[in-house]
Amino acid sequence: MLTCDRSCMDFSVCGFIYLPEHLRGAKPGAAADLCMQRLKLNNSPPRLFRARLAAACSVCDCYVFPPDDTASPNEEPPVTAMTLPSESKINMHAITTLKLLEFSEKQAAVIPDDMFNAVRSNPVTSVNFSKNQLTAIPPRIVELKDSVCDVNFGFNKISSVSLELCTLHKLTHLDIRNNVLTSLPEEMEALTRLQVINLSFNRFKVFPSVLYRILTLETILLSNNQVGSVDPLQLKKMEQLGTLDLQNNDLLQVPPELGNCETLRTLLLEGNPFRTPRAAILAKGTAAVLEYLRSRIPT
Repeated sequence: MLTCDRSCMDFSVCGFIYLPEHLRGAKPGAAADLCMQRLKLNNSPPRLFRARLAAACSVCDCYVFPPDDTASPNEEPPVTAMTLPSESKINMHAITTLKLLEFSEKQAAVIPDDMFNAVRSNPVTSVNFSKNQLTAIPPRIVELKDSVCDVNFGFNKISSVSLELCTLHKLTHLDIRNNVLTSLPEEMEALTRLQVINLSFNRFKVFPSVLYRILTLETILLSNNQVGSVDPLQLKKMEQLGTLDLQNNDLLQVPPELGNCETLRTLLLEGNPFRTPRAAILAKGTAAVLEYLRSRIPT
């Protein structure tokens, strides 16, 4: 706000508030409260406002109030007493409409508590905390156990799956690719609705045994690890399993009994050190590979 010390000219043009003589010298806040009239500049843009102000050459004891809507259209709304500390950075539309809690590509070592606080009474079905620097799954993930179905922790530095994650009883899709996992807890058996799990680009040296007991699994993606063997008898019990990706592992042999897993529609084995089946067989697709393996089962 600006003041001047001579009699006012056209304050409908300059946007002044005229102050009676007994109020002159009052603080701006008090003057505004007592003022009888606030004259705007008819929504003039800032440049025009300054020009008119200079032309009017304000000549009275008054306070100048610029137009109300001179704020930049890209300016964030002001923080109020009702605003959470970081709510301006949280996509509330995604939470309330898309049912998505997202905090990805932030290179963050921890997930801020405000992210979980923002969910409040709005249950989310999907969580995306990928592409950060997380070394552990945030314990507060357990707060989402009654609603979340899809969780993405890909591209972090997570070394173990926490027990809190094992409580997400509605979970159907779990993506933990590109981390540093070497094993999975047996408690994951409780994920009785899990259909898809992506464990690619981790550090598994053995096929996680708990996966054999999650009979709802339809897709297991375990490429680019160091897995040396699989149990075909256990895999055969997984009647929903349609996709098994074991590319770029350390399989020295493919057990012929794997050919009996007839529910498999996609079996990917390229990039392993075994000699048979040969690349020419693999190139023919899953059905040809399974047929070849069955032909080699001892009778």
